[in-house]
Amino acid sequence: MTPKKYAITLILLLGLFFAGNLVIWYGYNGQSFHGFDGHGDLLRLGNIRPVPSETEQHHYGKFFTRFQDYLTSGSTETFDFLTIGDSFSNDGGGEPYQGVLTQEYHAKVLNLRFEKYDVVSLCKMLSDLGYFDRLGTKVVILECVERNIQPIYGDHYLEFIPYTGDPFQTDFLQANPPTPTAAPTRRQLFPGYMVKTNALLLDTKRQLRNHPYRVSDTTDVVSLTSDVFTPKGREHSLIFYHEDLLYLQRPVNVEMVNANLNHLAAILREKGIRLVFLPAPDKFDVYYPQLPEEWKAQWPENPFFDEMLAAQKDYIFIDSKKLLRAAVANGEQDVYWSDDTHWSWKAHQILSAEIMRQLEAGD
Repeated sequence: MTPKKYAITLILLLGLFFAGNLVIWYGYNGQSFHGFDGHGDLLRLGNIRPVPSETEQHHYGKFFTRFQDYLTSGSTETFDFLTIGDSFSNDGGGEPYQGVLTQEYHAKVLNLRFEKYDVVSLCKMLSDLGYFDRLGTKVVILECVERNIQPIYGDHYLEFIPYTGDPFQTDFLQANPPTPTAAPTRRQLFPGYMVKTNALLLDTKRQLRNHPYRVSDTTDVVSLTSDVFTPKGREHSLIFYHEDLLYLQRPVNVEMVNANLNHLAAILREKGIRLVFLPAPDKFDVYYPQLPEEWKAQWPENPFFDEMLAAQKDYIFIDSKKLLRAAVANGEQDVYWSDDTHWSWKAHQILSAEIMRQLEAGD
């Protein structure tokens, strides 16, 4: 082959390679990376085509102050609520639940996302360093997704970790910089991750072709017995994180979880602060009653919430699974987003109302 023919052949092959990737990306795969109004993480994890929901996002505007912004602003503002949690408390599903507390109940909320210390040490440091006094905190709300409760709260007894100086002014700010000014985003014709994600899509489809319920190595889909979502054609399709099933095989040490929460409640009580524990149930767990019988036979119901209800607690426990299941049973659609691991603003309203009800009942 002459150099000229070789060059032409190489150019043609490269052209076909990129053309094929563009067809896969813009015809199928790329759509999974552009969810609706902040939700759609399961579309990306499962390489699933987006279908719009008839439930529109409910925007609450400014929903809380981030702790790192409070530190750098030099503000003397006070906050009745301090919330600590994972993605459900930090924009998961498009907006966090605190928006309802701020807009409908006029609560002032400060949100802290901190992962270096356990939650007992975190609150002990806040107390000893005088933050609770300066903030005027009355309520601490802890949120954690159900599948992560065991490793975070149940593996061992949480004890205070000694510290030097003020870690919130040092390593916390380094790991959590203040909110930057949002820059406009533009979609690229050839995203840098296009070829890699296309290759992963094809390889995943090859590996899972004999697994009818698996759509990727992280995402499953099962047909429910009733319509609980609004996207056309997916009204009864439960798209969920595969880890929800694996979690069922790792029982939670409820006794240890409860001991750690009671320990923390005692620390906060010394400052006149009340503790609320808000577990975010796994999506599979909430829609368990709507599963087909063959799935229930294979996967037993998660006992975590029932065991927590039976424990002797010195804090407010929000039985979010019972509340959200009741809403689904009463015909409420999109309590969780169909295309996302996170709950929607409908759940925010239900759970925030319960938090406020229990706080007022205890006054």
